[in-house]
Amino acid sequence: MSAALDHETRRLYESLRSSPRHGPFIRAVEQAPRRPRTPIRDTVLAIGPAALYKEFRRSGADGRRLREAAEGLGLPVDTIPLKPAGTLTENGAIILKWLRTHREKNIVLVSLSKGGADIKKALAMDSGFESFHRVSAWISVGGLMDGTPLAQWLLSKERIPSALRAVNRMAGVDLTFLREVDRRSGGPLDFDLTLPAHLRLVHVLGFSLQAHACNWLARAFHRRLAAYGPNDGFMLLGDCQRWPGLIYPLWGADHYFRTREDLRPVLERLLTMAVEPSRLDPFFDPGP
Repeated sequence: MSAALDHETRRLYESLRSSPRHGPFIRAVEQAPRRPRTPIRDTVLAIGPAALYKEFRRSGADGRRLREAAEGLGLPVDTIPLKPAGTLTENGAIILKWLRTHREKNIVLVSLSKGGADIKKALAMDSGFESFHRVSAWISVGGLMDGTPLAQWLLSKERIPSALRAVNRMAGVDLTFLREVDRRSGGPLDFDLTLPAHLRLVHVLGFSLQAHACNWLARAFHRRLAAYGPNDGFMLLGDCQRWPGLIYPLWGADHYFRTREDLRPVLERLLTMAVEPSRLDPFFDPGP
């Protein structure tokens, strides 16, 4: 199973890199400068953090590395105050309120994991996309657009999930929010991701093998998802082929973008392209 899954994961990664849709964009990112050509004005980077980003900061769920890369470019950064264990509807409403009350002419959204699902819900809640008219780009890192099969298992009565929930309860952390990212027919995320025509979406996805897992729990998650095909230790990578937008795959990174490599150059190049719309526009088809 492991060798076959590794082969399938590498094949999907290479197919994205060589595809006529995503390949030119991937090469453009790799060749892009690490700094904008002109000073960034009236722009803010808005981070939509992952679930439990206050409780587990060390995981990278709060977007710290993205914030550091953005601040290094002189880009103002703000974190949308999502509820760490909030429902999609609760956090969707917070996102819409945040967008309506910020006056910058250009907003670049960056989301992590469930933060991507929260933005997907906010888009669905905003008929006419009026709150998104100043959002030019969205970088989704490991976005749970369709949820994860892990949700049902992590809420099950099996030994490992039961022990995880017990440990987290003692720490004051409730994992029932996982119902919001249950990848099942009729589940909370069982609807299409729809974007306004002007919004440029980039999915940044980690393509990891079990050998890349950073700890025993990550390895357990990867094994649990192996039957479904390529995964980043939390979500199914094959789902991305249905999503609108462009894909930047990163070999060896897990769901929270943890990797042995220095990610700052990649993050700076992605942010530089996102804050200069003319760099992204050529890779998107015209019209809705």
